[in-house]
This record gives sequence, structure tokens and C-alpha cells, in this order.
Amino acid sequence: MNDQIADIIAKKLQGTASQEELAQWQTWMDASSLNRIQYEHFVRIWQESGPILTGPTVDTDAAWSKLDRTIQSRYESTLPPIIPLYLKRLSIAIAIFVAFVAAWYFWHEGGQSWETFTAANSNQSIELSDGSVILLRKGSTLKYPHSFKAHERSVQLTGEAFFQVKHDEQKPFLINTSNSMVKVLGTSFLVHSGKTTDEVVVQEGRVSVQANRTGQKAVELIAGERLVLSEGEARQSTVNDSNYIAWKTGLLDFKGTPLKQVLEDIEHYYDIPVQLELSDSIDLEKLHVTARFENQPAEQVLDEIRLTTGLETRKQGDTIIFYKK
Repeated sequence: MNDQIADIIAKKLQGTASQEELAQWQTWMDASSLNRIQYEHFVRIWQESGPILTGPTVDTDAAWSKLDRTIQSRYESTLPPIIPLYLKRLSIAIAIFVAFVAAWYFWHEGGQSWETFTAANSNQSIELSDGSVILLRKGSTLKYPHSFKAHERSVQLTGEAFFQVKHDEQKPFLINTSNSMVKVLGTSFLVHSGKTTDEVVVQEGRVSVQANRTGQKAVELIAGERLVLSEGEARQSTVNDSNYIAWKTGLLDFKGTPLKQVLEDIEHYYDIPVQLELSDSIDLEKLHVTARFENQPAEQVLDEIRLTTGLETRKQGDTIIFYKK
């Protein structure tokens, strides 16, 4: 075993190994039965040594002493007798090395103090330690460290937020969601993350969006562009209005906008389901809306859309349905 494999094993035990590293580990495991036997013992030693390595500081002398006693009392006798003594000692030494490398990763890479904040009742603004400002939409959650690592700035988002990231070429800013990772150096943009779909809209600068699904390439966006990731597909388009941040500005502005898009924007802004019931008597090509709404109740907006289009509305459960008699 070389240091690279030991390093990968440490990452695997911490749950931070990449897919490429896990593939290297699997190749090493498949190479010989001895490797598999050694790995099984490493895992057992790591599990036993865990309590030593979970404090805010690591007393190396005590850790070595405890691990040595653990090995002597529990594992030395269980190593298969067919393995020569020097390999037993090598196995034990590497196991200890793996445990301490994993501890180093925990404290230097994963040992940050994190805060989880949910905007429960209203939109909330958060200023991070680097000066970046994030407006979190009501009902959304942001997980962020009290201070960033030396080489990157990483946060986790569930829901929707508008980011104004402080520029720093040496420390890229990463937004991780359940579907993708957005990478920037410094710019302003929106990220909307749902259960299976992510939407990213860039207001200023440039961002890179990488889907979590393996095999997909990162997509670069510039100001005025939108990317929607859904079910493995990436759809890139140009944004011609600012209604995507109506929840931030309180303003819905339609200028000859197709009705289908109008209803989608209203649904997103007011967080109510709105549908258009299609029929032969509805000509979508002729249904466009020009109107401006600023902090108005949903009922007023829906009534004005109904009058503007000549359509009727009915409620079906929680859904507002536009239709033509």
C-alpha cells in the first residue's frame, strides 16, 4: 500500500472520497485478498479509535498509546496466521496512519463550525464572514460556516436565494444543492433548488453550474442567462425580464408576455398553484398580458388577469384554473 491509497481510505472513512478515488480504492481492493483483509481490519481499528479523535484537540501520545493497546488486545491475535509478521506490523502501522490522516481531514477540512438558518416567516438577509450577502426566500434554508476554508467558500442551499458574492479570485464560492453545484468568483445571481429541479439565473458576472449526476459537463452562464436542470436535462435560455426575482423586489412586470409565462410567474411569486385549461376555443398566440403589479394581493392580480384575457377562473382544491366558457 502506498500513501495515496492510505489517503483515499482516510477520505472514504470520513465520507469525503470522490467517485474517482472510490474507483481507485475498489481497484486496490480487487487486486488481492490481502488488501481486503487489511482494509477490514483498518475499518475495525478506525471504529475503535473514533472516541480518541473526536475531541477539539488530539493528544497524539495518548492516541498512539490507546491505539497500541487496542491493537495488542483486540486485533493482533485476529490477523490471519498466513500473513507474515512484518506484514502484520505493516498493516497495523498503516491502520494507525489512516486513523490520523482521517483525523487531520476532519479538523482541517471538515471541522468547521456550521450554522443552519431557515427563513421561517419572511425573506431574510444574511451577511457571511467574507462580506457576501444572501437574501434567503421565506421557507428556504442555508447552511454556512462561521468562517471559510483557506481555499474555497462553500454553503448549502435548500429552497431559493439571491446571492451577491464578494469577489475573490483565490477562493471560489460554491453553492451546493441536492441537484447541483454552482461555482462563482464574485457576482450576483439567483439559485432556486427544488426536490428534482434547480434553476440558476445570472444578474451580473459569470457562473458555472455542475449537475450532481455523473457524466454531465459544467455549464457556464453569463449575465441575463438562465439554466434549468431537471431530470438530467439542462435547458439554457435568455432572461428578458426581472420577474424571476419578484419575491425579492415585490414587482411583477409584464410587457406583452404570453399568458402561459404570466401564470407561471404568478404561481412562483405567490406560491399558489395556477393552471390554464386548454380548449379549442383558446388561442394562446393571442393571449398576451401587459400589466404591472407591485406588492398587490394575489386575488387582485388574478382578477385583473381574468379581465385582461376574457377568461374565467374557478378553484379546484388549492389550484386556480383559468378557462374559457
